[in-house]
Amino acid sequence: MLSDLIGAYNTAVFETDKDAAFKVIDQALAEGATPEDIVIKLVIPAVDEMMTLINEDPDSNLAQQFMIAQIASEVTDKLLVLFRFPPEPAGCVVIGTALGDLHTLGKRIVMGCLKTMMVEVHDLGGNVPAERFVDEAQRVDAQVIGISAMMVHTATGPDGCRKVRQILHERGLEDRIKIVVGGAPYRFDGELYKSVGADGWAADGIGAGRLILDLIRQVKTGGAPKSPVMAEERAIRPLEIQQVKTPSAPKSPVRPSEGAMTPLEILAAAIDGEPAPRIPVFCNLLDQGARELGMTQKEYYARGENVAGAQLKMLARYGQDNVWSLSYVGVEAEILGCREILFNDEGVPNVADFVIKTYDDIAKLEIPADITTHPAWAKNAACLKILKEAVGATHPICAYITASTTLPSMLMGMEQWMQLVTDGPADLRDELLRKCSDFCRQELAAYRAAGANVLIYSSPFGSTYFAGMKRFKEWSLPWMKRDIAPGGLGGLVYYCGMAPFNNVIEAVAAELGFHYYHISPLADLAEAKALISNNALIASTALTCGIIDDIKMARWTPEETRAEVKRLCGIGKPGGHFLFGTGVVPMNVPEANIRAMLDAAFEYGRLP
Repeated sequence: MLSDLIGAYNTAVFETDKDAAFKVIDQALAEGATPEDIVIKLVIPAVDEMMTLINEDPDSNLAQQFMIAQIASEVTDKLLVLFRFPPEPAGCVVIGTALGDLHTLGKRIVMGCLKTMMVEVHDLGGNVPAERFVDEAQRVDAQVIGISAMMVHTATGPDGCRKVRQILHERGLEDRIKIVVGGAPYRFDGELYKSVGADGWAADGIGAGRLILDLIRQVKTGGAPKSPVMAEERAIRPLEIQQVKTPSAPKSPVRPSEGAMTPLEILAAAIDGEPAPRIPVFCNLLDQGARELGMTQKEYYARGENVAGAQLKMLARYGQDNVWSLSYVGVEAEILGCREILFNDEGVPNVADFVIKTYDDIAKLEIPADITTHPAWAKNAACLKILKEAVGATHPICAYITASTTLPSMLMGMEQWMQLVTDGPADLRDELLRKCSDFCRQELAAYRAAGANVLIYSSPFGSTYFAGMKRFKEWSLPWMKRDIAPGGLGGLVYYCGMAPFNNVIEAVAAELGFHYYHISPLADLAEAKALISNNALIASTALTCGIIDDIKMARWTPEETRAEVKRLCGIGKPGGHFLFGTGVVPMNVPEANIRAMLDAAFEYGRLP
């Protein structure tokens, strides 16, 4: 009986069609299948099979994983109450996001998968102190603590997994309670979990479920191995602290063979394929500015003068080609009503107060008629004024622009935004996107007018990793086209929040006309360079930005850093039209590695 319905159910789940999935369940019940059999023989195998297919499918995406987990969770909830006898839980897990981290989407996917595996889950939510993880695990007799972290400093910092491990050790609980971690930093560095003291990590929900079940069995049978020894922490030498002075145009370190060309001219030569002494070398040391000035992050980002002053000091010290205007996650949300930003001296700021708390708030959201008159814009303007006067004639000035499809995640949280995208009212979704697109258009114009000339258009939903090819073509592309229509493509760089997007480069070039691409460290750089260089629509003025994996760089030696720079330059330099760059360099990257990276980029980036 059930065998006839497995295909229909699997198809519904894979296509994230919740209504069709529930119709299959209702049909199975009507035909006499027991709730126990439906869960054990249909729902659980379907989740396992779907996640396996997702791992093998090049068009798999986060939205799909989210909906598969949610469908399975809701179906299980519906059927569990119909069981003749409550099922015995396979084990118990306490789960939450690390202290300072409010990104809950990944955690929710894992919870959905665990529920179908009959694992009892205690959700602690976001921004969870280490002590609470352990206290709750002891209270409910959990075998596993799951810690999600989206940001490098919440994954590697002293108040996250490291502290949980320390508390477990102090209380003698390491054989009774295991730690599983997950989140973006671990995807970039598969060995990172060892250095923070976790017992394992998983890249997706079903992987996390399998790992957690294995650890539960090990704990229950007494066969659990001792937790991995934490790698010795490399001492991170603080950047030199200097007194803030009125900034002036810095004298950058002398680099060999540059001749009389300015960094702006070197960038233009790379774009046009003209002769130059070397490739452009960009570096994002935005968050390091607070340490540079001896300030807290909150003090640092409170005034545009601070950010500009730090950027000019680090430009003089390191000699990279670019500077950054004031930017952090949530700066746009502040203009739209966010009242609290969570600052952390070890990493990037984070939104702590969501403007949209319910769907009713979408109608109330108002976009200012002119964002440059809003008090929250004043610090951006102050920063850009100083940078433009000091180095605007010689150096690229970079700014982040948040795409309309991404801004809602800062206004309501990624979990809630993904819910609206995949399963919410389409009219509300489109109303919010229209407002966010109106804001994006203003932001592009404002940054250009203020002096920014390299605009990093941040659109994670511009990668099929987040939305899948179908949504990318039918949904992401039209909204991105609307965002950029008024001001054109001048200075715009296509960037997907470090997610790979090689498979959409041709579509982006054809439909949107982008010429400059910020390639993810997770992508095949050689493939990306070929796709861009061989595209007749853009090749003559294209730019491939090869990006180093600066998350791994935190644990590399200077020699390993140099070797990776050499590898990237070896791939990117042939044929020209190449730039070496970074992501947002994490605060835990040693200064010796920053210097080694830049020195190597200037050395291996020399052109004949």
